[in-house]
Amino acid sequence: MLEIFGTPTDLKLECQQVIDGSAACAFMEPHLSFIFASKVSPGLGAILIEKHGAVQIAASRMQQDPDSMTDVSQLFLKLLCEDPAVSLWQRMAAWLEGHRSETGQPAQCELPSAAGGFGPDSRYLKFALSFEMDGKSSRIWLMFHFDYMQLIASDFRAHAIAGTGSKGTPRRNALRDTIRTSTLTLDVVLERLSMTIGECSRLETGQVIPLSDIDTGRLSLCARTLNDQIDIGHGEMGVWKQQRALKLHTPVLEEFVREMVAL
Repeated sequence: MLEIFGTPTDLKLECQQVIDGSAACAFMEPHLSFIFASKVSPGLGAILIEKHGAVQIAASRMQQDPDSMTDVSQLFLKLLCEDPAVSLWQRMAAWLEGHRSETGQPAQCELPSAAGGFGPDSRYLKFALSFEMDGKSSRIWLMFHFDYMQLIASDFRAHAIAGTGSKGTPRRNALRDTIRTSTLTLDVVLERLSMTIGECSRLETGQVIPLSDIDTGRLSLCARTLNDQIDIGHGEMGVWKQQRALKLHTPVLEEFVREMVAL
């Protein structure tokens, strides 16, 4: 962003989500998409840019007023955004792989040649990053091959177990610091119900669903992970400074704590 606009631009992580290849393809359609070949980019599969952001980038590169470029073609915008997108990919590849990809292979490709091929059985970790320019918010999405990211995580964990976590490479230390500052969603669950798909399909507005086993003295504290939602502790409902609160009765799940410490 500094190279493109010449001024520091704050990026905010809006969300991170695991999606399958079919959902990823559908999500790409309205955006400028840059797909990267698995031979040179096994981790980062695609970079997507929202149209407003693409106009801002194109206008900056052309030294034009963004308002004068709102009607230019999608192809023209993509050509002007290609160099910044490839430059970002090169930096991400260097960060993930520990070196720049100098294989002589073309960086960009069609969907089937990307890591996982963006097929229905492949999974991707999608990050949404937002930035503001001229008072308007725009987004960039990064799509990583989920299997690759799991291998990276396993590699970090193995080094941590071996006692080298604190002496790891700058790449590992950077990722570890990023993970530690990432947001983890916690839910407090009153009750869980099992229903058939047929029963769910017949749910209607105003319908009353009995919650017969609710006990406000035993609530579950749950953490949403990339793979699942797990219970990490139990407590009771209370009030803290005129707000509802959860008072923990049990320590946080030991396995969960070990995984956090291992990072």
